[in-house]
Amino acid sequence: MKILAKNYSELVEKRANAFAAAFLMPRGGVHAFLAKFNKGPTQPTKIHHA
Repeated sequence: MKILAKNYSELVEKRANAFAAAFLMPRGGVHAFLAKFNKGPTQPTKIHHA
């Protein structure tokens, strides 16, 4: 079971790193970077309830 525990701890660390990176990135820098590739913020999908 050591392999599963190691994989789990690596996954937790990767998720924590991704969260920290997203939390700490300057918003303007991210938008400027995406603009270089003709990308931008997406519009939220509208859900219509019947």
